[in-house]
Amino acid sequence: MNLNLGIIGWPLQKTYSPIIHEFLGEFLGIDVRYDKIPLENINKHIIQNINAKLDGYNVTVPYKSKLVNLIGNLDNFISEQNVKDLSICNTIKLKDNNIYAYNTDVYGISNTLDSIYEKIINKKFLILGSGGSAKTIEYLFQKQNQVTLVSRQANSNSISYDQLNDIAPEIDILINATPIGMPPFENDELSIPYDRFNNLEVFFNLGYNVNKNFLSKFSDEVIKVDGLKMLITQAVASFNIWTDSEINIEDVYHNITERLKNEN
Repeated sequence: MNLNLGIIGWPLQKTYSPIIHEFLGEFLGIDVRYDKIPLENINKHIIQNINAKLDGYNVTVPYKSKLVNLIGNLDNFISEQNVKDLSICNTIKLKDNNIYAYNTDVYGISNTLDSIYEKIINKKFLILGSGGSAKTIEYLFQKQNQVTLVSRQANSNSISYDQLNDIAPEIDILINATPIGMPPFENDELSIPYDRFNNLEVFFNLGYNVNKNFLSKFSDEVIKVDGLKMLITQAVASFNIWTDSEINIEDVYHNITERLKNEN
């Protein structure tokens, strides 16, 4: 079995996805080519060309919603319920002239927080950002928790950063779903009142491999976690979709993290 895979996004300066998926190919004993495809813009023609060349691909910022908006009305576009509900996808499988759309971020986010909490109910979430990942988190947890999104300009679905002083002491789980902390924004700072989050339980930064100073702004009592577990979990879920396999995350997680250490 040979698979031609890839990831589209911008700027895609750094991504562990090729390493992870090449390892998963080795794990199953199949030949995998996984390419980075940086695209400053996308349109239907560009997506059609990619679809003609690949067996499947991941979609990352800033195209998780835009891709659905571009091709979601095609007769051969078949989406799982998460994609239908959110109009957000991060995984495309191409088979029998059909375009299958999935959102495996739901597994990555859930798996990461489930490893910290036995049950996630009656928590107050604050999510920095209003993109696809932020909306996925809201979708997952809003029924049994209070979820607030923060964006640069307040709107009907979010508050502004200027309003954080009042709400910060009430927050249990703070999630950074902005690009800040990842290249090319690794030296930028979050515009939040760190000292006001005095009841915070978890700071979950969706970016991965960020410097320790970025995660150490809060007290030692706060559990700090980056997005590496989320990245690997959603990658395994994507790979299982492409290969019709059932790889268990626990069977590959350690080996993948060890391989990624060698890449740093």
